[in-house]
Amino acid sequence: MRTVLMNSIRLTKDPQTVRDALEELHIRSYIRPSVSNFGRIIIIHSLIEWNWQIQRFYSNKLSQLTPKAARKPPGSICSASSAAPYPASIPQILAWRNNARGCLDVLHWEALGISSKTGGIESPLFLVLHLARLILLTPVSHLRTLAEYRCNHGASGTCEPRTLPNEDVSVVRYWFTYDKYKCRLAVLHAGAIYWHIRRYSSDAILQPFAPFLATLVLWTYATCSSAKASSPQIPPAGLEGGSGPNLHAGSVAGDGNATTTRNHRGWIGADPIPDEMNELSSGSDSDTSDCSNSPPRAPSFMHLDRPFDDELAQHFIRLADTMQASVDRVGDLCTTVPAGVLKEGSRLLREKFRKWDVSKTYATTLEDLMLPNPLS
Repeated sequence: MRTVLMNSIRLTKDPQTVRDALEELHIRSYIRPSVSNFGRIIIIHSLIEWNWQIQRFYSNKLSQLTPKAARKPPGSICSASSAAPYPASIPQILAWRNNARGCLDVLHWEALGISSKTGGIESPLFLVLHLARLILLTPVSHLRTLAEYRCNHGASGTCEPRTLPNEDVSVVRYWFTYDKYKCRLAVLHAGAIYWHIRRYSSDAILQPFAPFLATLVLWTYATCSSAKASSPQIPPAGLEGGSGPNLHAGSVAGDGNATTTRNHRGWIGADPIPDEMNELSSGSDSDTSDCSNSPPRAPSFMHLDRPFDDELAQHFIRLADTMQASVDRVGDLCTTVPAGVLKEGSRLLREKFRKWDVSKTYATTLEDLMLPNPLS
C-alpha cells in the first residue's frame, strides 16, 4: 500500500507523486497550491516516515562503518546508545529534524493563510501539523514506554525508581534538560492540540492519539519542572555552556513575517538561538533612568491552550522557568499537581471521541498514571 502511495497516487490535477512532492518541499521549500488537504496529510505522513528511517539508520552502529575499509577490531565502533544517548545529538539526525521542521513550517504558513480567510477556522490539517511537530520534537517511544511501564507496575506497587527502564528515563531527562528549547516548543504544540480538539475536532479515527500524546508531553514537562524546582541539579560539564551537543542550532528561518499572523499561531517556526538569549538580559546602551529607552518587561504568564502571538511564544521558549504556563481546567503546569493535566487529557478523550475504543484505552492509560511519577 505504501509503495502504491509513493509511486502512483496523484495529489493534484497536474500529475505529481508523493516522492516528487517531498523532493520539491525539501529542496525548494515549495508545495503546489493545488495540492488538497488530503494530499498534504499524506505528504506529512511520508515526511515523518522518512525521518524515522533516518533515525533508525544513524542510530545503528553499522552506520559508522565504511564498506571495504580496513577491518577494525571488535568494540572499536561505539554503539549509538553509548555514543549518543539522545538521537538528536547525532548531527545527521539533528540536521534532518530541522529540515523536516522547515517543511512543516511551509505547510503551516499556507494553512494559516487559508484559515485567516475563513475567520480563523482550523481544518483537520492543523491537528496533523501539530502532531507531526510532537513526533519530531519529542522522544515519543520513550514517553510511551515509561507510561506503559508505569501502568503495568504502578498499580501493584512494584514501580520503584530503581526498577524503571534506565534508558528511557535518561532520554526523557536529557530531552527536558539539554534539548530544552525543542522541549518547550513541543509544549506549545501540545497546547495547540488541546485548542484544536476542543473547538474543531472532526472525530476521525486518527485523532485520539493527538490529545493522548499531547497530554503525555504536558505531563512529562510538568513532572520534570516540578522535580527541577524541588531539587535543581547542576548540568554535567560538556553538556551545557557551549561544549556539549548543540541541540538548538540550525534553527529554521521563516519567522520574520510572524508579526502578520498574530493570534493565528504565528509562532510556528519560532526557535531561538543562544545569542538571542543574551539580548534579553542586556539593557539599553543609553541612560537606564530613561523609562522610554528601557527594555520592555518580559511577560510572566501565558495560556498554552489559547491563541497567543509569536513574541509571547519566544519568551516562553527562551525563559520558561520565569513564566507561568497555564492550561484550562488544570492551572499552572509547574506549580499544580501534574496529575491535573492527566485528568484533562482523559476528559477530552472520553468526551470528544466516545465512539472509538482506542480513545478509551488512551484515557485509561492516562488515568492509571495518576500515581507517584516515575521521573522524580
